[in-house]
Amino acid sequence: MEKILLAAGNEDVEKEQEAFLLKYEKIAEKINSIEELTEYKEKEVLLISDREDFYKAAVQLQMAFLLYINDLNTSGSFPKAPYAITSLEGIGLNYMEQVYKRFHHIPWNILDTAHLKVREMTVDDLDSLYEVYNHPSITRYMEGLYEDREKEAAYTRDYIKNVYGFYGYGLWIVEEKDSGQIIGRAGLSHREGYEEPELGYVIGKKYQNKGYATEVCKAILKYGTKEFGFKHFNAFVHKDNGASIRICEKCGMNWKEQVRIEDELLERYYI
Repeated sequence: MEKILLAAGNEDVEKEQEAFLLKYEKIAEKINSIEELTEYKEKEVLLISDREDFYKAAVQLQMAFLLYINDLNTSGSFPKAPYAITSLEGIGLNYMEQVYKRFHHIPWNILDTAHLKVREMTVDDLDSLYEVYNHPSITRYMEGLYEDREKEAAYTRDYIKNVYGFYGYGLWIVEEKDSGQIIGRAGLSHREGYEEPELGYVIGKKYQNKGYATEVCKAILKYGTKEFGFKHFNAFVHKDNGASIRICEKCGMNWKEQVRIEDELLERYYI
């Protein structure tokens, strides 16, 4: 981001602002009026404010907004401010960049491994995903994409908004670094009836047997522990899916039980 703008309306918040501005003095500025805010309309801006008037102006100007909640604005109306904080302490550039990207529908970069890049999915990825899912072996043990591309596009838009937007994680795009090609998906989801997140992946046929699935799954388990504090994970695998069973074992997961999910018997692996 080019600038991070601050606007607040009470003395306690202003004291916090001074420390925040000092910490990020090269990119952070304080503004005092809607007119000043308007001058930044064409720049990459994240507005951090506790004031309803600044919030309404930011909505009108289509600026990303981070709501600062305090005792003076609890009665205000901020329906389009999906992110909120109660203190500036501990708020870092990475978090602020993520808020900015979410507002402007820019996919988050999740992690990198030696050979792979993991990022959030976009509708523009669908052509590549249809190629990944086109091989019959891919859908042998999992659901495929909608035959109707428009239905898949609508589903993807809802997924980005409701899953990424709410949880901060989900199934992500996996790219091969050397080629820049989308080779599959991997990530974390929730299975009804289980508290632990579920590890899932799909790697395109032409990219299999290169160790990519194990590489990305290990990285995602580590990421889930570090970023979200998850202590345990599930994976549900068909008993005949030997490749996935081996990947679970390489990731340190152990067989726990056989479970029936939607009329299908699956092996539950757990770590």
